[in-house]
Parts: sequence; structure tokens; C-alpha cells
Amino acid sequence: MLTVLVPCFNEAGILQETVAQLTTYLDAGSWRKGLSAEGDWEILLVDDGSTDGSRTLLAELTRSDDRVRYLSYRTNAGQGQALQKGFAAAHGDWIFCVDADLDYGPEHIERFLALAEESGAEIVLGSPYMSGGMTSGVPLTRLCMSRLMNWYFRKVLNLGFSTYTSILRLYRREMIQALLLTSRDKELLPEIVIKASLLGIAIIEAPAHLRWKAPHPDRRRSGAGVLTTARKAVRHLLWGAMENPMLFFLGPALVVGAGTVWFAIAIATLFFSSYSRTAIGGLRAITFAANDVIQTSPQTIIIFVVLLLTALILFSLGIIILQNKVKREHDFLYFSRLIRS
Repeated sequence: MLTVLVPCFNEAGILQETVAQLTTYLDAGSWRKGLSAEGDWEILLVDDGSTDGSRTLLAELTRSDDRVRYLSYRTNAGQGQALQKGFAAAHGDWIFCVDADLDYGPEHIERFLALAEESGAEIVLGSPYMSGGMTSGVPLTRLCMSRLMNWYFRKVLNLGFSTYTSILRLYRREMIQALLLTSRDKELLPEIVIKASLLGIAIIEAPAHLRWKAPHPDRRRSGAGVLTTARKAVRHLLWGAMENPMLFFLGPALVVGAGTVWFAIAIATLFFSSYSRTAIGGLRAITFAANDVIQTSPQTIIIFVVLLLTALILFSLGIIILQNKVKREHDFLYFSRLIRS
């Protein structure tokens, strides 16, 4: 059985059309070619606290077809929360996730199922940015932000995938329901990839076609604004820093530390040069040389102190975050094995 999981927030203007398109495609049955056995299907819509009457419309849609189900709650909690609710409620052996506006068409279902069956993968990631993938009509600003953020995750996570933030995915239900997830918004998408990789779960990536659709007149496209996207990008940046403290803290600490050593050598050179010129000896000579360095080259002292403090702060933060990351991964693996045993 296949579950098509559709999270939605203030999508009343397009829900009827979305369900109609999905139903037409699923009834046609071509997607079953991707399965080794015949299967039924369901559409599961998760209303993430909409305020535009989506709940009433969803109730009407589900009454007309018992293969269409919906979940709803009052408070908007983010895409990650909607997906987690959907994972828990899904009945299908496979869960195919897609946005309510169907920017990624349902034709991906057949290909993803075939790839999963052929490869034995439990997660298929849809990517418009890998070889064979493509985008159509996406606003330049949004496209650049998306490409930049996925490039960032590729560099930070080093897992070998080209796209980490696309909702277009196929999951084996038993696997995703057993995966311990904590994120409540779009951070859930890279979190799934990271945690599945830690457990050695088979993941493959498949090319996808992203066709941007103009917002419906009765609705504002959720998350499409530049400021909204920018806020999400900042959260992704901070989240990535927590995942790779070596890159963000320990690496820079070593670079700054090298600069600190350079200026320490410069100060020592100035000190011994001044010390060798004085005719007095002992502690008075040391005091004289130190005062001379401070008076003749105060900027060198200031830069040295700033670099030293910066290196210590970066190093300390890096160690703390690294320890937290190691413990977090250890706890995740422990509890995951406990649940699976």
C-alpha cells in the first residue's frame, strides 16, 4: 500500500485541485509498476493549524472518498511537525511526501518506487539539483537561496547528496516511524538524512523536476517570501554549525591561534631587541624592555590579546559543541537500538 503524505498550511484555495490530480494519477495505476506486488493507496493530508477554512474543506473531501484522510490541529507548528504527524498516522508500506501545490508532480511516485525496489533503499531523496534534475519557473531569488543552502549542507554534512531540503521523498513506513526525530520545522528534512545515515539505512538520490507554480489568488504562498526564506536560512546555518563544530569553531580557532603565535613571536622579538639595548640588568631591564614594547608598538599588543581571546573562545565553544554532538549521537544510537531490539 502507498500513502501520499501532503502537509498543508492555509492551502484552501488549491486543496480540491491537488486531491483531484493525485486521485486521477493514483487511480490510473501506472505507479504500481514500481512495486513488486499490487497495492492500494491513500492520500493523507495534514493540516498544520490553517486559519483559512482548510479544515472544513478537508472534511468535505474525505467524505467523498474514503481513500482520502486528513489530520488537523489548531496551532501552526511547522512543516516538520506536520510530517511527523503524518508519518505516525500513515497506513502504507511506502510514504511518498509532496507539497500541497504539487510543484513536484505525482509522476515521481512511479520512478521512486521502482528505484527503491530495485536498490533496496529505504529512503529515496528527490533532487532537482543533481545530474538529470531540473527546475522550471522558480523565482531567481528563491532558487539562489535554495541552491546556496543545499550547497552549504553538502559541504557541512559531507554525506554525498545534492539536496537536503526538498520535501519530495519516498520512505519505507516502518523505518521512518522508528526513526527518533525532534525537529518541528524544515530542519526535519536534513535531520532525517543525518540520523538515517548514522544508522546505516540505505538512502539513494533520484533526479526530480521542480515546476514552480504561481500562488493561487486566494492564498499567500507559505514560506515563499524572501524574509521568511532568509529566516529559515539563518536557522539552517546555525543548525549546520551545531552539526560540524570542527568546521565552524575548531578550524577557525587553529587559524586564529596561528595568528596569535605570529604576533607572540613579534612581541618577543621586540622585547629581546629592547632588552639587549639596555645597559641595566635584572628585573629593571625586563621592566624597561616591556614598557618600551608597550610604548613603541601598542597595536601589536592589542592585536595579540584580541587574537588570543578569540582563539580561546572559539576553541572552547568548539569543544563544548563537539562534546554535545558526540553525546547526542551516542544517545540517539543507543535509544534507536533499544527501540529496534
